Amino acid sequence: MLSTLIRMSTLLTLPFGVLSQSAQATDDLLNVSVAFVEEEVHKDHLCGGDDMVMAIDIRVRPGESLDHFARWAGVTVEDIASFNEMNVTDPLYPGMGLMLPMEESQRGALETARNADVEQRLARFIDRKGGLAGIAAHQVRTGETGWDIARDVAGVPVWVLAAFNAEKDLGRLSVGETLYLPVMGSTLGERFDAAAAEISGVDDESVGWE
Repeated sequence: MLSTLIRMSTLLTLPFGVLSQSAQATDDLLNVSVAFVEEEVHKDHLCGGDDMVMAIDIRVRPGESLDHFARWAGVTVEDIASFNEMNVTDPLYPGMGLMLPMEESQRGALETARNADVEQRLARFIDRKGGLAGIAAHQVRTGETGWDIARDVAGVPVWVLAAFNAEKDLGRLSVGETLYLPVMGSTLGERFDAAAAEISGVDDESVGWE
């Protein structure tokens, strides 16, 4: 589980940009299964004429859509939209509540499908970005939000940052709080290229090259 591994001393709890030199550490990180904090799910009854329909309340995570929930719950997008008095094209926002037409006993299967889907998406994302080069610790600064940190510091979508910080509420961060940022192989390569270009420019200038 990612949250467990993060607490282990083998993780890179270094300032952003300082990466591990251990190939084994990188291999271990690539084999991590992402775990998420289970939300408290409440059972409600929705009335439809004379019928009582069972539903559960789920909290939306970054990157999730009605299509995702329809697939995980085994219902249609239209069913969920109708239950929640919304249009099928309406976007979902992290932290918003969503009613799903299913019984409490089905929650376990829903969460299993949900987490498996995120793990697969995360694996594909990491692969496209040149692999996971490391994990860096970042202290939240005054005025920073989870979205700012994902975009400007980590350079990843907010749902990826959320996957690496499952126990954190990215919408309610405190100054000084620690977030763990994935460092992608492609990002690392870009930094090396930039550093090399800077060094080359200094060298060229020092010897009078145009």
